[in-house]
Amino acid sequence: MVRILDGRAGKLRSYSLRNGSKRQAGASQCNIMVRSGLYGWDRLEHTNGPLIMITQTLVLIPAFSGLMDSLVSGKWAPSGVPAIYKLLEQGYQPDSPFKVKVAVFARNAEENLNLGREGTRYIENLGNVTVIGWHTVGPRWLTRLVNELRQTVLCGLLARRCKGDVIYCTNGLVFQAAVLSRIVRRKVVLRMMGIFPFHRSVINGRGLVAHLYRWAYRSPFRHVVCTQEGSGAERILPLLLEDSVPRSILLNGVNISNQRKTRESLRVSFRLREAVVVLFLGRLTEYKGCDDFVNAAVRYLGATDRPETIFVLVGEGPRRKALQEKIQHAKLTDAIWMLGARPHGEVHEWFSVCDVYVSGNRHGNLSNANLEAMAMGCCLVLPKSDPVTGIDEATDALLPPAAAMRYDATLGDVALSEALLSLSRNPKKRKQMVENLKGAVSSQLLSWDARVLAEIQILSTVSKS
Repeated sequence: MVRILDGRAGKLRSYSLRNGSKRQAGASQCNIMVRSGLYGWDRLEHTNGPLIMITQTLVLIPAFSGLMDSLVSGKWAPSGVPAIYKLLEQGYQPDSPFKVKVAVFARNAEENLNLGREGTRYIENLGNVTVIGWHTVGPRWLTRLVNELRQTVLCGLLARRCKGDVIYCTNGLVFQAAVLSRIVRRKVVLRMMGIFPFHRSVINGRGLVAHLYRWAYRSPFRHVVCTQEGSGAERILPLLLEDSVPRSILLNGVNISNQRKTRESLRVSFRLREAVVVLFLGRLTEYKGCDDFVNAAVRYLGATDRPETIFVLVGEGPRRKALQEKIQHAKLTDAIWMLGARPHGEVHEWFSVCDVYVSGNRHGNLSNANLEAMAMGCCLVLPKSDPVTGIDEATDALLPPAAAMRYDATLGDVALSEALLSLSRNPKKRKQMVENLKGAVSSQLLSWDARVLAEIQILSTVSKS
């Protein structure tokens, strides 16, 4: 329950942001306040008093793969990007003070083909969504230019029709966000999902494209919200954005598991015997570290003085076929399992049964999956931070040395296999690391309900500015 200042009615009311119900405010209710912190992200603190005004927000987003199925089927069943889809769910609640109108943009010919016709689309259990297409008109450079200009004009028309308080625009539409902020002069909040190598190249790039992106990112946005993924946002944003633009770097929320099955029963159903279970979860792309994981597993399994161990990879991606062939060539299919994508509930079951959880993401290791592994109390093995790029310095701030085992990623699978051998032989150390982890993150990880509330608070603050 949160307290909302209804700016139009001039009354203070209480709302439940989960189900949209409301009642007249009485005693002080619990809110989430965003405060600038010294941790590489903004701390979210509980406070009392009115924080959120009635807010009308126009949301402009690309056709994320996790939203595509819902747009095609007409039934709301999102996956991935929970920071976005949970915000949309709240904005479509009938009695919620936070209201949204949403436009989804195809950003290439394939997305356009999947989305189908332009126009208003009704999604069951959500509401109406405007779909904007992408049209092939010639060479790729010309197609890109024409569609960027067309979508920018349509964004301006949508902004004029919506007449909302705030425009919330994700990073994939940064040029459109820049025009809305600079030329149309609307209150724009830019939403960034983290820092990627491309952002680093923009800062000092000399070509025309780099200059255009610098112009876009240095627009007078009313606020920039960036996900803290350990990707070095605290270093890059001051170089990428205009100095006067307020910014918030926020950890993602976590889904609290309602796991009812015991660890022992799950191990029996998964046929894990008494083996040590080492888990990798994520998209099978090289920068996620899946190659190092498989190579380390092969090296580890060649050791003579080790306990029985099963390595499990959960996820899909372009590296799957090559990794599968490598495992088959090494004749280790009984010890290295590739399960592909699994339902979210089963992912939590693997968190429960694993003895060691490995993440080797080269862009940062505070991803959704890793935060959930922390919340589930997994024994973590992560790369050390990079003092040159700042990647995972925020991870250092969150996790004290005794809460996770860190390995030198520059040494690749050699360092990872040595770390895994050390942990597999020492169950007492694994148990102590888990206890240290729980103590470190218990006050830092929020549920998604609380996390989305913090972002709504930012939008409310912008609407009042």
